[in-house]
Amino acid sequence: MNLPACTILAALLLSSPLFAEAPAEKIDMEKAKALHQRQEAGETLTADEKAYLQRAIEQFKQSSGNAGGGTVEGIDMQKAKDLYQREQAGEKLKPEDKAYLDKAKELHQRGAAQPAGKPTGDGIDMEKAKALYEKEQRGETLSAEDKAYLERAKESRKGK
Repeated sequence: MNLPACTILAALLLSSPLFAEAPAEKIDMEKAKALHQRQEAGETLTADEKAYLQRAIEQFKQSSGNAGGGTVEGIDMQKAKDLYQREQAGEKLKPEDKAYLDKAKELHQRGAAQPAGKPTGDGIDMEKAKALYEKEQRGETLSAEDKAYLERAKESRKGK
């Protein structure tokens, strides 16, 4: 190999790490949750905080396999849906699958099986209500609007 070709090859090999994709940042989910709660409470986040929260949301979606509906109170909603369809098709389920499906049905009837961030039939986002409840339990002050929302959510849960 001639000298210019070796120089170019060496330069490419040495510079390749500079152009490689940066390793994924480890997201602190507690920090992300706090940022989300602040945002939900109406606080303005800095550009860096908004970017961090967005990265956390994307990482959460990827890690939870959100396409299948997610997990609610220990129930994999995709598995529950598959078991339900098998049961409806007349298949006899194993006792442990039947128990799993029964638990999922109970959660669904209570309204707890609503995937995070999606409003229930009466327009209540139970994930938001949960965040407000936790904030209230920590002794933080809720706005009048948040208090009203939380009360509507509590009433919605009582009615189910």
